[in-house]
Parts: sequence; structure tokens; C-alpha cells
Amino acid sequence: MFMSAAALYANSIPFFVKMILLVASVVLQTVLYKFSALLNGSVAGKVLAAISLLCWFGIAYTGRAIAFEVLHGPLPP
Repeated sequence: MFMSAAALYANSIPFFVKMILLVASVVLQTVLYKFSALLNGSVAGKVLAAISLLCWFGIAYTGRAIAFEVLHGPLPP
């Protein structure tokens, strides 16, 4: 989708937030995978898992926000 309308998405704030959340989610998933033996069942592991879920749900939410921004345009200043 980005390649078909790169100019439209390049200035989109929800798209920018989505990309930040995506990078954060991938990094967090990598950390959780590498240290799963240490974090298994610990409070830190549960907190990191909850943050990971929030990031992934945030990605879905901002994906929908991109569609609404494209349809209605950015908010006036």
C-alpha cells in the first residue's frame, strides 16, 4: 500500500507512529525471544509481554487511523 501512494503516506502522522511502533515491537519481540528463559514467569517478563501486546494493538489501531486521515484529511491547525 505504501508504494502505491508513497507521497500520500509520507506526511501522515499515524503512518509515522505506526512505523515507530512496528520497529519497537520487532525489537521487543527479539529481546523477549532471546531472554525467554530468564523472563519466563517473572514480573519483568509479564510487563514486557504486556508492552509488546500494546505495541501490536497500537499498530492495528494506527493502521485504521491512516485510513481515516486519508479519507478526511489532516486536522486544521
